[in-house]
Amino acid sequence: MEYDIAVIGSGPGGYVSAIMASKLGAKVVVIEKGNVGGVCLNEGCIPTKTLITSAEFFAKINKAKEFGINVEEFKIDFPTVIQRKDRVIKRLGLGISSLFKSYNIEFINGEARFLNKNQLEVIGNLKTNKVEFKRCIIATGSKSGSLSNIKPDGNVILSTSDILSIRQIPSSLLIIGGGVIGVEFASLFNKLGSKVTVVEILPRILINEDEEISSVLTKILKRRGIEILTNSKVMEIKDNDVEIEKPEGRVKIQVEKVLVCVGRIPLCEDLRLENIGIEFDKNGIKVNDKMETNIKGVYAVGDVVGKYFLAYVSSAQGIVAAENACGINSEVDYSIIPKAIFTSPQIASVGLTESEIEKKGYSVKIGRFPFSANGMAVILGETEGMVKAIVDKKTEQILGIHIIGPEATELIHIGVIAMKSKLKIKEFQRILFSHPVLSETILNSIQDVDKKAVDLPKL
Repeated sequence: MEYDIAVIGSGPGGYVSAIMASKLGAKVVVIEKGNVGGVCLNEGCIPTKTLITSAEFFAKINKAKEFGINVEEFKIDFPTVIQRKDRVIKRLGLGISSLFKSYNIEFINGEARFLNKNQLEVIGNLKTNKVEFKRCIIATGSKSGSLSNIKPDGNVILSTSDILSIRQIPSSLLIIGGGVIGVEFASLFNKLGSKVTVVEILPRILINEDEEISSVLTKILKRRGIEILTNSKVMEIKDNDVEIEKPEGRVKIQVEKVLVCVGRIPLCEDLRLENIGIEFDKNGIKVNDKMETNIKGVYAVGDVVGKYFLAYVSSAQGIVAAENACGINSEVDYSIIPKAIFTSPQIASVGLTESEIEKKGYSVKIGRFPFSANGMAVILGETEGMVKAIVDKKTEQILGIHIIGPEATELIHIGVIAMKSKLKIKEFQRILFSHPVLSETILNSIQDVDKKAVDLPKL
């Protein structure tokens, strides 16, 4: 059977592009070698945030006495936490499958390989199919990065996929990598009671975030008992003994589990791209602004093209690829991309960091507002963190907003809309916000740019 569009992969890039193409009138087939939903649903965003939510709930119960509520004899039932995570995945997976059915999108479970630029071989459990298509969208995602001297064994040394299926909270956990994934897992297992150590080869954790925000998080995590070793490297793991090279010399520590969090790698080596001459390298498949490869009619979206490794960017690329594949001229707008990190407290940002701004030579003014001065944060008992706003002195437009604090991943979208709308800060400063709400902190930080925040003391 010939299809207008074949989509390889059913993650945020794949399933969104398939549905958009169907909406535009195309006959679509989706080919997926794993479970519907891809890495994001099954091994990434959804399961990690589900576990984090359980850990946060547990942490709130630990603080119940502060709110006048006495809770006795409560404990974590970790197997049930994992079961809940599995139920969430299943429910959302069924949701995607039902969307495919509603749009008459055919789903084939199997591994796709290019035979030529209009034909795929799909190897399934029971049989091998040949799928013919006019156009194709590759959305195969990425896999966990690895180290040459440290390979996950599923026992002591775990990948990020492995740790999502453990049935017992480790008494101690060493995390290799202080990027987004590493610090999220560090925060999660610290709340669950593990003794956590983070080893980062660079001078600080979250190297791509604003340095001030990274510093605030480091202090908070250390205060909660997480050991953070920067400028350090894991040299060898033997049984449960880990040898670490620190600036002051080598040390050995014993841990129950080691988690490897060293980034993601585009997943494209099994597609036989060479059969049709698609250009790709270790950084992913090369595409133009329309998400089209060097082969006309073949597109690629999401992690497989590298650079962003964000589910929502994958979805935006998927929409653009589907539109172009259906004859609508379209390009992705990368001008305003928020980032969200589900640590405790959460971190979110949009725009440039202070150091990036300095390199570009802007003349700026900066406003800051602490959550400790926000009424709702005090009510919630979540007062750690701050909002930082960076504004161009010349244009009065926002260049960056950086948040560390409660619900930062939700709050950041106020900054996204303000920056996308090119709001000048004098306009922003006059917007009416409800009270008491956490989002007032963003208004207050913008007011502090001009030292107009009335809830901050006079200097």
